Amino acid sequence: MLIAAHILWGVVAIILFRTAPPRQAFWAALIGGWLLLPPAAYGPLPPPGSFTYTIVGSGLPSAQLITKQWTAPAIALLASALFDRARWGGLALRWWDLPIAGFCLWPLLQGAFVGTASPAPPVALLYLLGAWGLPWLAGKLYLRGLDDARAFAEMLAGLTLLLLPFALIEGLTRFRIQTLIYGANPFAHDGIERYIGFRPQLFFEHGNQYGLWIAGAALAAAWRWRDAAGEGTAARWRVAAVLLAVATLAAQSAGAIILLAAGLGLLFMPRLFGTLRIALPMALAGALAVGALHVSGAVPLRSIATDTEPGQAIVSVLRASGRGSATWRVSQDLKTLPLLRRDIIWGTGRWDWFRPAGTRPWGLPLLILGAYGLVGLALLGAAFGGALVRLAAIARSGGPNAAGARLAILLLLLSAIDALFNSFLFYPAIAGAALSGGTPKDAAPDRTPAA
Repeated sequence: MLIAAHILWGVVAIILFRTAPPRQAFWAALIGGWLLLPPAAYGPLPPPGSFTYTIVGSGLPSAQLITKQWTAPAIALLASALFDRARWGGLALRWWDLPIAGFCLWPLLQGAFVGTASPAPPVALLYLLGAWGLPWLAGKLYLRGLDDARAFAEMLAGLTLLLLPFALIEGLTRFRIQTLIYGANPFAHDGIERYIGFRPQLFFEHGNQYGLWIAGAALAAAWRWRDAAGEGTAARWRVAAVLLAVATLAAQSAGAIILLAAGLGLLFMPRLFGTLRIALPMALAGALAVGALHVSGAVPLRSIATDTEPGQAIVSVLRASGRGSATWRVSQDLKTLPLLRRDIIWGTGRWDWFRPAGTRPWGLPLLILGAYGLVGLALLGAAFGGALVRLAAIARSGGPNAAGARLAILLLLLSAIDALFNSFLFYPAIAGAALSGGTPKDAAPDRTPAA
């Protein structure tokens, strides 16, 4: 079923490119693939109710190597190379592309410093090229101007809207549409019960990822609403933004709701973007300091939580509010830190480095740190930290790409902050990070090919 679904989506991509303008066809093929294809090829599932710690999410190579994180962009880019070759003209590697390229290549170089790797370095390299390099390439090709950004936002919001009726069904019942079509997902019922009803999952890896995706789509719709101010389409995008924001609230994922609120604040108070010049470096320095203390064990978090009155009070409040998952995630991190420190510079080269602890970290940075060390984490951090700096400069310039850069910043911040606590990514942010600093003239003419 997995292979058949991907072959069918390849046919759909060809039809899209033969019947729609290329930029719309590309984003429909890419975003539609991310929304509708099965998340991964899962093996035998663990007993119901047990923690599936051996599945780390499709951002990293693991036992699940066939994932839609790379197959969807591969299908869309192949169709683009066949039917929209003009887009590929002038494609060049820039300085800001080097860190992401280095991250993708790191497993091959890492082999000189580690013993047995899993998966093998060439396999890990190919996976990272597909999961991170291809979406980045998609952004370089199809986010070259304001019209491209509009098409991207419209497809992200519009296609997500089409799934909301099915999300409503899942929100009212324990029914999982993914189980019906593709078979059981190991996280189908993880965190499913909410304060009211159930959290949908649709075709995502996890319910957390669904909540984050809906929040990102709501930001895209709100950006398009603001961009279309004074035009006839503004009312349409206002309705779309409201519906997606309500869907985010209905998912009841606290992190996604907080990030959506913060993103909307930035969007509708543009002057706040000016504060990013100060806020981003401070936030990065703070995150690095907290991360270093957390990994080093210098701050005895377990003792603080169990042996001090303030710590016990915080844990009690979180549990009483139903947010006990935050303390649980930290507790899982603590169990894996001794393993992580053994090879912290180069990494282990193994996706399942945490297995001896019988659990795994939930956030993406620690998973990367254990597998690819400080070198790998620094390369990926440089790629997206550099993208934020570059996008902030474009947004401040007031040029033709300033509005598109603001959208990319919103989605990138949404994904990066959530990744500190979850390993299930918001894929479109990778493409947004590669938005060009050129002008709309840099984009190839968008002509619909003759049938």
